Parts: sequence; structure tokens; C-alpha cells
Amino acid sequence: MRHRGNAVEPSQGSLEACRCRASRRYPAIDIGHTTPLAMCEAHGMDPTKAEIAESFSRHDFARAYAHLTEDVRWEVVGDRRIEGREDVVAACEASASYLDRVTTRFLSFRTMVGPDFVIIDSRAEYVDADGGSSVVASCDIYRFTGGGLLTELTSYTVELGA
Repeated sequence: MRHRGNAVEPSQGSLEACRCRASRRYPAIDIGHTTPLAMCEAHGMDPTKAEIAESFSRHDFARAYAHLTEDVRWEVVGDRRIEGREDVVAACEASASYLDRVTTRFLSFRTMVGPDFVIIDSRAEYVDADGGSSVVASCDIYRFTGGGLLTELTSYTVELGA
């Protein structure tokens, strides 16, 4: 693994390891798990706002569920507005079901963090089982409560073609 600032870049062929206190304090000890975005609920550490947003934008929705407010709002601009934790989770599960049938490759992924917001600017290529592909540019704007819960998400998406 290579470290760049606070980010950890996995070595080729490896998963990104947990960056909890246990793995930093005892790096030679196998702590028994790896996490794609350095979250460590297993050791009782809360993920950062950036990690919650990155999980969601990378389609690892389930990691974000515990960090949604009950009245969370998600607007997919030009498409729909989803209100309430239960409906947001249902929309995520439907999206995850579709994404299970395609291969996703992020061409770019940038994260900008403020005191109560995170912005993710990304481009991803989606390839289906028949080889059909599309490239989608996305900008997700996340707003958080003072307690670090996700309360609002606005998503802008544009299909760019293959």
C-alpha cells in the first residue's frame, strides 16, 4: 500500500486495509478484515463524511444506510425526488440490483469536503453482459447534520456515451 496524505492507495492486486487504530498500532497483525473505503465499523470507529459519501457514490450503498437521517432527501435532478430513509434505501437496493448485472469502472473520482458537505465529481463506464457500454458523468452533493448524518443528496448525471 502507498499512502498519499490521508488517503491509502491499495497496492496492485490488494484490497485497501482498514485504517482503524488497531491496524495502525499493530500493522503486522492481521485484523481479520479489509474495507474498500477505510471504514471500520468493526472496531467502533465512525466513518468520516467523505467516506460515507464515497461509499454511496461508488454504489456501495449499504455502508451509508446507518448514516442516513430518517427524513433524508435525495433529488436526482431531472428524474425524481426521493424522501425518507425507507424510500431512499429502497431506491438504492433497486439501483444495486441493476448494478450487479454490469461492470463499473470509475474513470475519475474526485472528492471535495467542507464543514457540512461533500461533493463527489466522477465519471464511470458501465459495461453490460453483452458488451454494451456507456459513460456517465456524475456530480453528487451531500449535506450532513452536525452529528455527521446524511440529510440531503442532490445528484446530477449526464450520459456521455461510450
